[in-house]
Amino acid sequence: MPRRLRVALELAQLAGKIEGEQAAKSVVIALPDLLIGATALYLGYSVATLDTRHFRLIPGLSLVHVEAVKQILAEFSFANHLCKVAMAATIGHPLRYC
Repeated sequence: MPRRLRVALELAQLAGKIEGEQAAKSVVIALPDLLIGATALYLGYSVATLDTRHFRLIPGLSLVHVEAVKQILAEFSFANHLCKVAMAATIGHPLRYC
């Protein structure tokens, strides 16, 4: 079986397992959220979202609130900017590289 089909099958099985377990508890998860969550679980990723309400229904799924991501990116962006400024100053180039 080609790798893509094997992965798609494994994702579908994981999503079906999650859906079945949650349905037994009368919990309904929208298909798009279920597929996103199952994919993240399969790959070992966290899901970054503004609306954690639906994804919290998926057991074992790690969530990151987008506001936290925005803060991390802002800090990274500022640190990256400082690095560029330091590099420009070190090699004598104007700040046009920033």
